[in-house]
Amino acid sequence: MFNYYVYILSNKEKEHFCIGVTNDIEKRIDKYQCFLVYYDVFDNIRDSIDAQKKLKSLPRKWKINLIEKYNPRWEDLFCGLV
Repeated sequence: MFNYYVYILSNKEKEHFCIGVTNDIEKRIDKYQCFLVYYDVFDNIRDSIDAQKKLKSLPRKWKINLIEKYNPRWEDLFCGLV
């Protein structure tokens, strides 16, 4: 059984977001060389894809508010996952 991660990656300047779904978060972060600033975990791929689509459709301001609610210092959350 896999865990599916819906994530937001950001560069340190907070200029760009990368939003996606993966079952290998470590490989994905290595690929983009960004910070993991938000994630949610699902055990069902369909639910994770639906969450990703919803997240992508929301305005940038809403995404920033979501990140700041769960990660107010914009820390790299990846260290807590491994």
